[in-house]
Amino acid sequence: MPEDNRFNALATDKKQLTDTVKMIAYRAETSMASIIAKETKTFEQARALLRDVFISDADLIPDSKNRTLTVKLHNLSTKGLDKVLDQLLKTLNETETRYPGTNLVLRYERIGATT
Repeated sequence: MPEDNRFNALATDKKQLTDTVKMIAYRAETSMASIIAKETKTFEQARALLRDVFISDADLIPDSKNRTLTVKLHNLSTKGLDKVLDQLLKTLNETETRYPGTNLVLRYERIGATT
């Protein structure tokens, strides 16, 4: 193969960083799936729901006065899945997590959800 078409492997330190980020993301997904697993039929269904959420659109609304960053998620494909998502969002809101590098607390909402 010509030199410019060859695959260049990641340097060891870059691969280690990439693997670390993947491991953290996997653990975060697993933790969130465990929160909603009792609401779904299987743990794998909980993971599938999360994957749908991760690739769906969301609106980000910063509010510096109230020190919040609201993440508004769009509805899922069924009301049942929306109910499961609402449970996850409730739990995430209870953690009062700050957005990294800011003083903004993350708040999660589903567009059209009734409280």
